[in-house]
Amino acid sequence: MNKTTALSTLLLALAGCDGPWNTSPADYTPPDPTLRVSLFVVGGRAFDTLWMERTQPLSLAYDSARGFVMSATIEVVSDDGTKVVGYSKAPNSAVAWIPDAQVVAAAGRSYHLKARVVWNADKNWPTGSTIATTDLAADAKVPDSWSVDSVAQVSLENLIPSLSAGADVTDTLLLPPGARSKYSMTAGTFDSLRQGLPTYRPFHSGDTLWYISDDRHTVVNPDGKSVSRAYRQILLGQRPGADFGGVFAVERFDPTGARILDPITKEFQTTQGKTGFDSRDSARYFQPGDTRYAFGPYPAYSPDIYGWPRLYPFSNLTFGYTGKNTLYFYSVEAQYVVYQSQLSKQAQGDRTALPYSNVKGGTGYFTGALVDSFTVVVNATGVETFSVEALRQTACKRAWRTSQSDGTPFDSLGVCRGANFRG
Repeated sequence: MNKTTALSTLLLALAGCDGPWNTSPADYTPPDPTLRVSLFVVGGRAFDTLWMERTQPLSLAYDSARGFVMSATIEVVSDDGTKVVGYSKAPNSAVAWIPDAQVVAAAGRSYHLKARVVWNADKNWPTGSTIATTDLAADAKVPDSWSVDSVAQVSLENLIPSLSAGADVTDTLLLPPGARSKYSMTAGTFDSLRQGLPTYRPFHSGDTLWYISDDRHTVVNPDGKSVSRAYRQILLGQRPGADFGGVFAVERFDPTGARILDPITKEFQTTQGKTGFDSRDSARYFQPGDTRYAFGPYPAYSPDIYGWPRLYPFSNLTFGYTGKNTLYFYSVEAQYVVYQSQLSKQAQGDRTALPYSNVKGGTGYFTGALVDSFTVVVNATGVETFSVEALRQTACKRAWRTSQSDGTPFDSLGVCRGANFRG
């Protein structure tokens, strides 16, 4: 599987949250089960895993190996109906379907998903059995063009370790060797920093910045809004094509690094009356794998975002880990942005939000995308960090103890492979 596999898995988990989860009326009748499809077609990448689930009540524990499909014919075709790629069920999974050939999707091209699925559509599945045949169809178009710049604009607070950790701007400010010359720091530069004004320098993909943890100093962002120093914006240029529908980002972090205690989590801990992390907190702070959702999707028209769509502003709080962090920006069709927006509103309990899907005969999404990336190496000083490995060990120990006390399944060959979880 290529890089989009982790993305597909992550978004599948998000898409599985149907909501709303508010209390149902006494006469509530559960809807009929539906097939849910998830597949991105990313230009310049080989067709990736297709995920197909069936909706189920929250009372039923999710099990990706529990079969519900008797047979299925799934393929993607071109405009003239010619087969591009077919799909067959992945071993040891009831929801993953893998392509039968390595076919690279092309930018600007349209694709069409066709499927006939024979499956158990019983409301009481898996105990009941009602066999149904469902035809699914959906259309996707990969955007013609899209990219992000290889050089961003970053504030000096992100480049000077002492400022990132909360130092005042004084004549005796501790600077790295050669910083005055490297960053062209003049008397006027120091005046701007004292006033909290936006003071930016070019930052190349792959360069190193310092994580701003300071929430004591107030500064002004390029959009004119006053924020704490930790929310200083990084400005990354993007070049959307004519058919730009929106964009979201996924962060790939270094699992050998350390997770940073961000100001939001720190504040939450404080409101709970906690002065530190116990084992439960550490277990919850562990994120398996090396990929997590960063932000978005933002629609093509987003007037509230400064400089949009030519600029993509975000703060260093986007990066949760020390070490190499790569943001993968996905330019997507508008239909996917609408799908996720409505899904989010439903999950938040908005009864006016109507479900949306471009999949005929089912739900989910089949959408085209282009991807580009920007890499940042993150250092941190003056802020608490937690070794990812230490968090993993703690999470595995707690999971093991829980499994011993209440019989919860424990996977010693997955995330916890090699962990000293019995210690």
